Amino acid sequence: MGPVIYPPNQPVTLPPRLTDGSQEVLIERFEEEGGKLAELPLRPGYGTIGAEINLRANFFTVKLPKGPFYDYSVTITDVTPKSVDDGGIKGKGKARSSGDPTNIKSPIKRRIFEILDEDQLFEPYRSFIVHDYSQRIIAAKELPQPLQLTIVFREDAEEEKEPEKKKPLYEVTIQFLGEINLGPISRYYFFRFVQRRST
Repeated sequence: MGPVIYPPNQPVTLPPRLTDGSQEVLIERFEEEGGKLAELPLRPGYGTIGAEINLRANFFTVKLPKGPFYDYSVTITDVTPKSVDDGGIKGKGKARSSGDPTNIKSPIKRRIFEILDEDQLFEPYRSFIVHDYSQRIIAAKELPQPLQLTIVFREDAEEEKEPEKKKPLYEVTIQFLGEINLGPISRYYFFRFVQRRST
């Protein structure tokens, strides 16, 4: 449980912006602008029926970085030599995918990403990327292109003792898709924040 933000036994003290009439002015502006500000219905005003209460909520301002972020697709291909025993990965049955990325199951993909996160060749990029353990990476900095890494599959640290030639090999290809511009996202959340403050 996090720290207590509000003293539990003290009356609520509203900030000036909630008592100086600026909220009513903002609602009037919405009425003047009509449907120009948003597709969703805007608040018509404050109610006059019922008991007035002060409600504390945990809304807070989020500041997004200037960006941009960089979007990458990840393709995983089984490149295990045919000479390797294809009896499957321990406890998971047949694991060969015949080189077809679409045949690799989600648990295998997730484990490959876990191994990728530990790989020394991937270490320079680890601090500024996030991924979905499946097919997408978002990076705060550009990654070199082309970027391909060969992963030696293992289920756990114990398997590191086994000869590598007996382990499945997967090629991970990371391909640049485009930049993610945070400007529209920032403007959207700013508008939603202002609209929420008016309610």
